[in-house]
Amino acid sequence: MNKRDIRFWEVPATFDEGFLKKKFHIEYEDTTYLHRTLYLEFTNLSVQGHGRMWMFVIKCDDYLENKIIYGEIVKEIHNLFIPFLQREYDYVPGVVLVDSEHNVYNQSS
Repeated sequence: MNKRDIRFWEVPATFDEGFLKKKFHIEYEDTTYLHRTLYLEFTNLSVQGHGRMWMFVIKCDDYLENKIIYGEIVKEIHNLFIPFLQREYDYVPGVVLVDSEHNVYNQSS
């Protein structure tokens, strides 16, 4: 789906999964802060001490140095993306986390 400066789609591998196992890719054309295309995932992951939670995973190497800016950008993305989830999947908005791809997928044990 395309809306303004955002493009998102469900990862094909999750088409036959229940909503809590779905994963979405997001491309957002930021024209306010970083002035480039940003790549994210929206997925439901197990978070230590909190159970399963929805999370925006930032797929950009400069997340740590621009963490505050990414917070603002994710607010914009959230406002464009969540209505789609509500309409298509009866998603009930709640707490959504934000972190970098490195922290989410590449943590060493």
